[in-house]
Amino acid sequence: MPLAERTSSSQATAASASFAPVWKVKPNVFGGPTAQEVEADPALKPNAAISSQGHAFVRTRTWKLLGTTKSTEAVAATFTLDSATYPDPFPKAVVLEYTVTLAGSSLTTALKAVNPKDSDVEIRFKTFYHNYIAVSDAQKISVTDLKSGLQYKDTLKGGEMGSWDGSELKMNARIGKIFMNVGTKDGYTIRDGENVIKVSTEGLTDCFMWNPQDNAGKTPSAWSDMEPGDGDKFAGVEPGYFHEWKRLSPGEEFVRSQTLSVA
Repeated sequence: MPLAERTSSSQATAASASFAPVWKVKPNVFGGPTAQEVEADPALKPNAAISSQGHAFVRTRTWKLLGTTKSTEAVAATFTLDSATYPDPFPKAVVLEYTVTLAGSSLTTALKAVNPKDSDVEIRFKTFYHNYIAVSDAQKISVTDLKSGLQYKDTLKGGEMGSWDGSELKMNARIGKIFMNVGTKDGYTIRDGENVIKVSTEGLTDCFMWNPQDNAGKTPSAWSDMEPGDGDKFAGVEPGYFHEWKRLSPGEEFVRSQTLSVA
């Protein structure tokens, strides 16, 4: 697709040491596959056909409530997306469910994709959560727990690869770094003065760290729909699975989740 969801959190409710990627075809992390990827894997043709939708289609569709569950500690709601709303020619066979669980000091979101046993197609997709996490001042925050040696793609330098030095990541200037195969379920810690927000994951190996800073609200720019100054109001910490196209054969399912919690 990629599959993509948007999740936001306020401060009150929020929630191997190195990797050397080996790519026969350099992937296009956001949007659809490159022509070279499609040539190498024709099953990506449906993804290429809908690539003009940018961050994909599922976050712009209306999801139907399947049901809710409650306990003394949390409440959860599960939604599904009608396959009739999928853009052609993306396979209609895939079943999508999205569960949101709200507890006293945490928010968990889980996306489930199922390719039924009677399906006649193998599905390809990527997915990530669009977390716009409210902070008091992005000029002063830091994101920690990024290990030294992690490889990342710098979106501000045309996708140039770099190796992280293990320091805290700052958002006081324009930034866009896609960390690949982070390989930790412990996630990331956003330190905002006395407020600490933890973003932990299950099976989401990658993360996009970004902030437009003074580009927010500028026209023309990719962030023209924001207000001037919005860059200081949030931290973009977006876990996902997008270092490669996930293959889902008939009878297989894919479940990945994140938890945003107040530490």
